[in-house]
Amino acid sequence: RKLISVLLVLCMIFLMMPVAFGSVRDRGTEGPYTYYVENDYAVICDYDHSVSGELVIPQKLGGYQVGGITRWKFQYDDKITSLVLPDGFLFLGELAFASCPNLRTVKIPDSLCGVGRGVFSGTPWYDSLVKDGDLYIGNVLAGISESSTKKEVTVKQGTTGIADYLWGYYCLRLTDRSRAATL
Repeated sequence: RKLISVLLVLCMIFLMMPVAFGSVRDRGTEGPYTYYVENDYAVICDYDHSVSGELVIPQKLGGYQVGGITRWKFQYDDKITSLVLPDGFLFLGELAFASCPNLRTVKIPDSLCGVGRGVFSGTPWYDSLVKDGDLYIGNVLAGISESSTKKEVTVKQGTTGIADYLWGYYCLRLTDRSRAATL
């Protein structure tokens, strides 16, 4: 009787797994990329590091617009020299391209609206960005001048996002509330 109860529970668990974890069609591999689908966007969650030189992130994977890259995926890759993100691309996860010693050029679309902490830190491209003012990666406010003691930051026109880690770290407040609504 206990054995039958255990078997029934195991069967119910296995039958419910596709509901709990999503269907297999929500993950895929195409070329060097492994991705999952979230909100009808493909999100790159793994990479086989086979590309050297220019890394061009595809517009679509599995028929879905590529919308992002999860954290740490390309970190320490010494073969990448340039990066091209497709139009419609939305976010780069924390440290996604950090410490890529040969990454010298990056093309970022206007659609980018989110960047994780240190996404390009330790790369020649990042090191070449102007450090005496606020730091923008594409149209995303990603850093505040390190020499600054200001308590207010005016977000420039056309900003599409503000890195979430800035709010807690700098305890910022916007000077123009009307622009905040359009971010």
